Amino acid sequence: MKNSKLIELLRTFSAKERRSFRDMAASSYFNRNQDVTRLADWLDTFAPEYSGATRAGAQAFLFPEEVPDEARLNHLMSFLLKLAENFVGLEIYQNNTFPAGLDMLQAFSDRGLDKHYHFQLEKLRRELDAEAMPDTSFFYNVYAVEILEAQRTALRSPRQFNAGVQKATDHLDTFYLLEKLKRTCYMYTSQAILATPYNLHLVEEICRFAGAHLSEMPTPAIEAYYRIFQLLSKPEADEDFAALKALLAARAQEFNQED
Repeated sequence: MKNSKLIELLRTFSAKERRSFRDMAASSYFNRNQDVTRLADWLDTFAPEYSGATRAGAQAFLFPEEVPDEARLNHLMSFLLKLAENFVGLEIYQNNTFPAGLDMLQAFSDRGLDKHYHFQLEKLRRELDAEAMPDTSFFYNVYAVEILEAQRTALRSPRQFNAGVQKATDHLDTFYLLEKLKRTCYMYTSQAILATPYNLHLVEEICRFAGAHLSEMPTPAIEAYYRIFQLLSKPEADEDFAALKALLAARAQEFNQED
């Protein structure tokens, strides 16, 4: 049992997470099998290393008056593993409020709850507007919100000019440009170090477009990665090196921590 996927996952839980997971296992909303709940409680007595948890011990605890049934125990462990995997996903989901808010917006739209929808829409827009140093996910998040609003507008007013489509598309373009240049720079660097070729598609087209519109880009990170790509791919790139240094000196406060 100690080398099972279930135990490997449980070993990563903090004390607080273990308590929350036991609550989840005991909740009929997530689990109605009392043997699964009892298995979770029994395993928790061996936390955090679970070195004393054995299959024979689990059998004796769960079914003291019955003949050991390996298939039954495997089923319970598999169900508890699935519950633990769902728990990890829910923890991330609850701690990252934007995806939950976006799903809520979609749900309100699907249910025809206009007041709820518009309140949530403005709430998400305020959160995004308050972002001081937008990263790649910011531009995708704006796209995700605005494309939902654009689709809703298209269904309700198909003959009306749909400004949301333009806003959504602009932010999708920014997301793609930034992510594409960032990943291309990574692949070029990795390719040089590991001598392992990557398939680099649309790089020339992306760089041609970005290079022609650097002054119009909504984030300096696009120009930064464009300049870095030039440094990586061209034998002589003194102008790009100077431009990169000047950009970082002038607009460093606009970069997020990762960049």
